[in-house]
Amino acid sequence: METSTIVWIVVAVIVALILIALIGSLLKRKKAQHDRERAQELRTDAQTRASSLHGADQEARAAQAEADQRRIEAERAAAQAHEKQQALAHEQADVEQRVREADRVDPDVNVKSKDYRPTTPEAHPQGTVTNADGTLTYPDGSVRRADGSTVDSGGPELRG
Repeated sequence: METSTIVWIVVAVIVALILIALIGSLLKRKKAQHDRERAQELRTDAQTRASSLHGADQEARAAQAEADQRRIEAERAAAQAHEKQQALAHEQADVEQRVREADRVDPDVNVKSKDYRPTTPEAHPQGTVTNADGTLTYPDGSVRRADGSTVDSGGPELRG
């Protein structure tokens, strides 16, 4: 081979390498630009979502505050109910104590009997009438003494 042919081959190879390097560089720049654009799209999407998260965060905080407030109110209501239950139990104990005292004073009640139970007064149904002799006439027509025993005009008294 002649020298000039070798020179032309070397020049052609160098030109081909330069062309390949230029094409590679252009492709790399184009990919970098595409990646920049994709990154910007992702940032824009993230910012849009972050803006909507702010509203959701405020809603979540408001819901938590409302739940906390309702929990506090429920605790207060439970405490009030407990206080009322304690007051009721105290009142019931006072009523029973008064009934026991009345039974101790009443000569017709044997408080030492093994069957003795204090006869605590019960609330009477609406429409109950107190008669002149102290008995009670209930809406169903039954007649009872104040201690709850049934008044039977024809037979023995029944304890109610």
